[in-house]
Amino acid sequence: MGYTCPQLMAGGNSHQRGVERAAQKRRAERVSVAVDKTSSAMGQSSAILKPEPNKELDKTPWYERGLFWGLVSISVAVVLAVIAATWRDLRWLLLLAWSLAITSTWLACREISKAHIRWIVFGGVSLFCGLVLLLLAMKAPSGDLNGIQRDLDQINRRLSELGRPKISDAQLEAIKEVEQFVVGKDEVGLRREFAYPLMQSLNIEMVRDCLIYFKRTGSRSCNYSPYFTGEVLMDKELGRGAVGLYGGAIVYSLNPEHIGILMLPKEYVERKKVLKRFETSTQLPTSIIDAVQELDQATEENTNNLLRVLHDAANENADYFLHYDDFASPSYFHQVDSLWLSSFVQLRPKADKIKNAIRQFLGVK
Repeated sequence: MGYTCPQLMAGGNSHQRGVERAAQKRRAERVSVAVDKTSSAMGQSSAILKPEPNKELDKTPWYERGLFWGLVSISVAVVLAVIAATWRDLRWLLLLAWSLAITSTWLACREISKAHIRWIVFGGVSLFCGLVLLLLAMKAPSGDLNGIQRDLDQINRRLSELGRPKISDAQLEAIKEVEQFVVGKDEVGLRREFAYPLMQSLNIEMVRDCLIYFKRTGSRSCNYSPYFTGEVLMDKELGRGAVGLYGGAIVYSLNPEHIGILMLPKEYVERKKVLKRFETSTQLPTSIIDAVQELDQATEENTNNLLRVLHDAANENADYFLHYDDFASPSYFHQVDSLWLSSFVQLRPKADKIKNAIRQFLGVK
């Protein structure tokens, strides 16, 4: 009996443990299934509760995209480089600038929903950019003085090919100075360079004020010192005795009927000195000096013509000056301007001769 009970108890315990293990296994399976179902349900719920990404909100506008502004920046940089590169012919880079510009334009136009409007805008902007860059390429200097030929080594190489002597650094610098003085200015720019508009208005104002003074006081002389800005051009023949010597000085008294004095602005005087320096330069070739002298003679002739026009107009009728700004008097309103400009020697053709002389000397076609 002492051995039977332990065996029964042991057997019973083994059976009970088996039953318990089976029960635990079934519970574990049920828990596992429940967990799977719960996890699945939670996963489904999370998916349901998780908001879908808003593609419209996440879409970056074209004007905020780095690619767009990067291409625009490169395009602008190329254009500025071409404008600044006056010493080299880099106009071919404008093609690259145009391709980058139309690429960035296309990125912007993609946001337009209607296809026909998108293509119209893209084509219009691309055409406009192309025309602007084409005009820039046409106006930018190419294969002449502002091109690669300005490099001394290449100029001398070209001159050697033409069988002509080489030039020195000093000669090239002198030629560049002449070129910068006249090239790139139109007729209006050259007239401003020599201060002709100022000279015209200053002297007309002087004659008008003196005529008013003559008419009010009857005096035969007028103080012109308030109008003195640089130098004075005097003509004894036109002045008819108004110009004379007093001691060791030249004196002049303005006469209402015989204007023989012209005020020269300091800008005009300075530009004339520059021309004289070119004409006496030992570095410039004769062909260029001759062309510079033609421009100098033209400025001299225009200045003398202005003095003669003022003299003749005052001698003919004082109303040319007294009613100079009177719009109600068409016979005199700015007629002095017309009289002078009708005999004005154009400066741009003279400047073109200088440019052609430089190009011919440097062997530039």
